[in-house]
Amino acid sequence: MNLIMMTVSLGVMNLILAVIVEKAAEARENDQERKLKQADQQRQKDMVELAVLCDRMDNDGSGALSLQEMLDGFDYDLDFQKVMARMDIERSEV
Repeated sequence: MNLIMMTVSLGVMNLILAVIVEKAAEARENDQERKLKQADQQRQKDMVELAVLCDRMDNDGSGALSLQEMLDGFDYDLDFQKVMARMDIERSEV
């Protein structure tokens, strides 16, 4: 009789553990989806901000940034530096 009770108890504990593990896996997946969505939203904001910054940095009014204008942005424009850092773009890659 004790063996049966112990087997039933272990079985119930195993089921409870399986539910806990499943809930943790769901929570992790939801968290990853949330992080991806936040990263995408940040990327969209960065693109808008970058367009505004590029327009501001276009010193000759050509509608396009020259290499020198971009390098100047890296050297002197803190907002441009921050956006490029968030986008993981370094000065040497320009």
